[in-house]
Amino acid sequence: MRAWKISLVPVVASQSLDIASSYGMRELNPMLAGSDGRFGAKATTVKLGATAAIISVEYLIVKKWPGSARVLSKVNWGTSALTTGFAVHNFAIK
Repeated sequence: MRAWKISLVPVVASQSLDIASSYGMRELNPMLAGSDGRFGAKATTVKLGATAAIISVEYLIVKKWPGSARVLSKVNWGTSALTTGFAVHNFAIK
């Protein structure tokens, strides 16, 4: 359970980094694009809301099945690495 809790730190950090790197840029995802086609306040709200929802679902899963914490911890670390890679790419093209 402790490893899962620790794995939430890079999840939130990588999402925040991705938001910072994308803000103001053209957004290809129509769910995130604002009326002008850019990543802005709407996209930030959607990304943070989705991250909070995923963490909440994970919490409920870990609470009911504590053994799943190990798997979810690895998933969190993997997705954090991927999201950080996207953020690095975004900073490189700014």
